[in-house]
Amino acid sequence: MTQEQPHTQAQARRTLVHLFGRQVLHLPAACLTFFFGASVVPWLLADGSWVIHRIPWWQTRASFPHLTPFLAAPHALPGLLWLFYYAVSVVAVSIPPDPEPLHEVPAPARQTRGEDSMHLITGRVIESRARPKRPSPLSHAWPGEQKQVLVECCYQEYREALQRYDPPPLTLRTPPSFSYRKGGELTWDKTTQEPIIPEAFLEPERIHELLPLLAHHLASYNAGITGSVPARGTPALSRAQLALFVLTGNFLWIPLAANSVGDGPDRAPASAAQGKPVHEADRFAVYLGQGPALEHTLRRMRADLKRRGEEDVSVPTLSERIGHLEALNAQEREQMRALGLTPKEPLLVKGTTTKRLTSGTKRTTW
Repeated sequence: MTQEQPHTQAQARRTLVHLFGRQVLHLPAACLTFFFGASVVPWLLADGSWVIHRIPWWQTRASFPHLTPFLAAPHALPGLLWLFYYAVSVVAVSIPPDPEPLHEVPAPARQTRGEDSMHLITGRVIESRARPKRPSPLSHAWPGEQKQVLVECCYQEYREALQRYDPPPLTLRTPPSFSYRKGGELTWDKTTQEPIIPEAFLEPERIHELLPLLAHHLASYNAGITGSVPARGTPALSRAQLALFVLTGNFLWIPLAANSVGDGPDRAPASAAQGKPVHEADRFAVYLGQGPALEHTLRRMRADLKRRGEEDVSVPTLSERIGHLEALNAQEREQMRALGLTPKEPLLVKGTTTKRLTSGTKRTTW
């Protein structure tokens, strides 16, 4: 099967056109900034000097300086200083801020067996933050032990899933080993670049839960191969920047304001760039054959949020991710039918999760 993305390519072309149009606005903005520094700034300084010399007001009869002479004879030095201020501002607003931690939905109450309930949030397993505690110590996996064998089985299943493509969309790269701990979240060791997996998932009966989680998380490990780098464009304008630039005569707010204004129905929302790495990781999981499993996991999570009456405020939302996975999985099934294969149709997930049975609770038939 081959992966064609005409819509994505067309959207990329439109984005380049928008960005080029906004870059053109820097020329008049820089000229206006230079003009402000060369004419308005000296006039304001002359006004300040006039006010100072009017204290006390009866000791001078100097007339108030008019703006016209300063407009007719601009001063180059303050203009160049303001142009330098404009250039420094462009560099400053282009520096991306430190990435904020992804939104984490609180986990529900502890299960009766005493383990923390886990959830998938943009490829991460998290536990309740109601009572912060020190992370459990790490344990390193040994070659040949059951935990290592289970993870290697996951890697082998991913590689077999890639063989259904002709040619395979990527060459999977996997870490040589991993660590694990009780509780915590699925993350990476920054030193060794090896995954840190919650020990609860390293059981044979829970490998079906580990498969989509680990596949989604491997996208960051293979980022150099898949090329899933968040797109960056002109920074958005904030109210603080607008006030600062307007008051100081820096017309950088013109291209920034143009970036903040929508260009019509084809313009993506500002959160699209933030959600793109998550969608790319979801697509990576589909390549590894975990599309239906990941979609099912997200549906269960959304149903659990609805049951607890909590709002989904993650970026991108669970509904958006589910819709993206629906489209990818449906496309794959259509390609299988075109090849004469019979795809496995997805099971519909109802809007409620399985309830815990207690005395007097009626069993629900699914």
